[in-house]
Amino acid sequence: MPQSLSYLPPVYLFYLIPDTNFFATFEKPAKTTDVMKFASFLHFFSLFLLLSGCNRDTCCDEPLQEMNFEAPAPQEFINLQETARETLSTNIIFQAEQGLEHTSDNGMMIIIPQGCFTSADGQLIDGDITLEFIELYDRNDMLVTNKPSMGQITEQIRSLLIGERFFYLNLTRDGQQIVSDCGIQIRVPISQTGDAAEDMFLWEGMENENDSFFWNVYTEGEFFTENGYYVTYVSGNGWKGIAHAANYPGEKAGIQVLASDGYNGENAAVYLAYADEKHAIAQLYWDNKTSMFTDPYRQFSPNLDIHLLFISAEGEQWRYAVKSITAEADKIYTIAHSETSTATLTELLSVIAKLP
Repeated sequence: MPQSLSYLPPVYLFYLIPDTNFFATFEKPAKTTDVMKFASFLHFFSLFLLLSGCNRDTCCDEPLQEMNFEAPAPQEFINLQETARETLSTNIIFQAEQGLEHTSDNGMMIIIPQGCFTSADGQLIDGDITLEFIELYDRNDMLVTNKPSMGQITEQIRSLLIGERFFYLNLTRDGQQIVSDCGIQIRVPISQTGDAAEDMFLWEGMENENDSFFWNVYTEGEFFTENGYYVTYVSGNGWKGIAHAANYPGEKAGIQVLASDGYNGENAAVYLAYADEKHAIAQLYWDNKTSMFTDPYRQFSPNLDIHLLFISAEGEQWRYAVKSITAEADKIYTIAHSETSTATLTELLSVIAKLP
């Protein structure tokens, strides 16, 4: 588009489109389908105007700043996330014949009774058992491990979950994965996040064919409250969680984030965190059609204070940006490379933890 035309408001530019057949439909009373076609045209044309006026090399900085950089390889980003999971992981070794009672730094209790492991031929197993345990207590842990609190409510809807606790369990003996015959009892103190929520459920972490992580309601375990604790019995290994769906008032909308050219869904991620909500974080998903991070489920609540959190890799360090805004419905926000900083894992966790 000529530079002079890019300054004209969209209403004037419509008259410069030579598609007379399209506009001819509005010379007679408009049909519903005609109006829908025109509304769709306006949406995509406005998006074109925004992107055509934005230099992808600088990603709409104000003022524009030229900054050349080399985008990280996807494996660099994956390595950082795997290292974060390993850092937050604890290996607990116990005797099968004695069982296990372990309390985490955040008060979560793991109880496995004695004599709960048998071999394939029915023989009682004794000796060393290793429990790998990861606890995601707040949003900074969820961020660096790429485990957002997004629950699959229906096939078409994912909603933000407010987590009482998310955790990973993996039992092994001599390097081979095993399962407790008695289940694993989990006790989480209710007092840490307020009163008991009636809509609290047990969830199981899943990944789809696009490596997108989400939570499904877990129906195999018991779940109840007792003496100031949420109590559940889970079987098997993997990611589990105790959480309830967020219920922010008002209508829901979408949100999009445009990052500097070179960043995409393989070497970067964008998350959305609500201010004053430490135990939840939503993820925006990469859209190949628009080359933006977006919320395809349109479950974002506008007019609330939020933090847009961008993370990527810079060698063995994290590259990140935080943009705190009062978000508007269906607005496109930008995060430029020149707005990012580098940090170690410890420094990044500290930055996110200090956000309101």
